[in-house]
Amino acid sequence: ESERIGRPAHVVAAFDTELFGHWWYEGPAWLERVLRALPEAGVRVGTLSDAAADGLVGSAVELPPSSWGSGKDWQVWAGDQVADLVRLNNEVVDTALTTVDKALGETDAPPARNFVADQILRETLLTVSSDWPFMVSKDSAADYARYRAHLHAHATREIADALATGRGEHAQRLAGAWNRADGLFGALDARRLPR
Repeated sequence: ESERIGRPAHVVAAFDTELFGHWWYEGPAWLERVLRALPEAGVRVGTLSDAAADGLVGSAVELPPSSWGSGKDWQVWAGDQVADLVRLNNEVVDTALTTVDKALGETDAPPARNFVADQILRETLLTVSSDWPFMVSKDSAADYARYRAHLHAHATREIADALATGRGEHAQRLAGAWNRADGLFGALDARRLPR
């Protein structure tokens, strides 16, 4: 490529890392072997920061909105088949952000870590998972997908309602119970939200 364009070339290889180890079990081993073989073939491996530092930056490119989903638009995640999930997501995100903002307070001092606020956001992330509309749009366990989205929406609402109505101990118990059911994203910290 360097010979073709008459200057040092930079190639970006982007991978959907969800595939490595999830759908493609030998993917991490393959990628390791590729990364080790490239220098032997005379290819310098680096990061995008390395490329920028080396001046391998082109002019800005205007990219139109697109998706890898069907039609290369947003219909898989926001089309008519999943309009109910879009409405659900909007409502749950609004509820979560409003409740978490109030829970963390509006002071200049950094708030203490708040397990209940963290769990509200965790349940919100599980509600808005792109897997649910994908499964509905592709009619792949659509009933299960809707069930899971609504289950996590219920958890978000339930914890948020307890917290918003001054039932802090109840909110703590609910957050603990929902966390035992789905305790993903252990490092999630509601204080990191922009406020």
